[in-house]
Amino acid sequence: MAIERAPQRPGGGQSSGMIQHKPSMLQDYERGRPMEIDAQFMAPLALARQKGVPVPTLETVAALVAFKAAAKGLYIP
Repeated sequence: MAIERAPQRPGGGQSSGMIQHKPSMLQDYERGRPMEIDAQFMAPLALARQKGVPVPTLETVAALVAFKAAAKGLYIP
């Protein structure tokens, strides 16, 4: 498939295309609510490790998100 024919993201750079949209996990972080880190990061990471699938980006993002949330008291690893 030619790159010119590839689907384009909606405008605004956000997944919904709305400029003011914040992902729910960011909203939870900003409001001091518990975050779904286990479901969205740790479970897929565990499955990848179990199957021997390398996921270096997921490993990095999961560690950073868990660290930042734990520092604010929103996640207990």
